[in-house]
Amino acid sequence: MLELNFKEDILQKVIENAVKKVIKENGKAPTSEWVCSTEAMEILGIKKTKLADLRTKNKVEYSKVSGKNILYSRASLLKYIEEKVVKY
Repeated sequence: MLELNFKEDILQKVIENAVKKVIKENGKAPTSEWVCSTEAMEILGIKKTKLADLRTKNKVEYSKVSGKNILYSRASLLKYIEEKVVKY
């Protein structure tokens, strides 16, 4: 299990930098409520097997659109990250 230890101000800077990077690369801020598996893995910094594990353990919200096409709730991914923050 991956556990990150950040103070709130450091976590805020990490998130801000990540958003700035996405804006720079895509030309706009992420606005979609639902994201594909690839983007979910990027947001969490995990691999496909860990994402599948989070899904089967109902740690993140998802929607199985069709066949193998699964979308993840961006809000639930960010909530998962927040739940892992260790406060001092």
